[in-house]
Amino acid sequence: MKQKLLTALACSALLMGMAACSSNEKTATESKPKQEEKVQEKTKVQTIQKQQKDSYVVNEDDLSKAAQSIGEIQNEQTINDMLIHMSLQKLTFSGHNLHVPGTREVGRFQMTKANIQYLKNNLNVINDDERQRYESLLNKWYDGDFESAVEDFGEIHYLRSGKKKIMEGSKLAKKTNSDEKEFILHYFGQEGLDIHNKEWKHGEL
Repeated sequence: MKQKLLTALACSALLMGMAACSSNEKTATESKPKQEEKVQEKTKVQTIQKQQKDSYVVNEDDLSKAAQSIGEIQNEQTINDMLIHMSLQKLTFSGHNLHVPGTREVGRFQMTKANIQYLKNNLNVINDDERQRYESLLNKWYDGDFESAVEDFGEIHYLRSGKKKIMEGSKLAKKTNSDEKEFILHYFGQEGLDIHNKEWKHGEL
């Protein structure tokens, strides 16, 4: 820092010629990209902080409601059943949005962060060999990643039965945003849609 200051003073006071001034200008030019990098890095950090701020975190009240809704988790089948139920919010079956052809109409459980976290908290009922696969899927969902919803359903079915085939005769597809909104309003009402939009900022409907 002291050397740069002396260079600037020499250039100004003694007017040593174009060589000294040119050298100083080169130093300033070289420092400019570094300053721009610092600005870009600061912007990047602010963006990450904003994303973290927007990310909904489940609280104790949310977990209490999830526990009341889902009930006690006694074994792996209970968790697997819940994953299947929650997956229906993300999938259509042979073009059917609200109902699964060939199945008995049952209650639905919403894909909420609270329900996901409640299931994660009870993975101890699953043996070590399969627990990691369940946890990996639930972590992905908690982070809002549903791009591979069809493949996820296949994974759930495999963990349940040990078979790759999902549902014979059914063509699975990921719901569009409008399909998912219709599904949520049909089964969970406006309150369910409000919960969805509160929890999933990047997947607001």
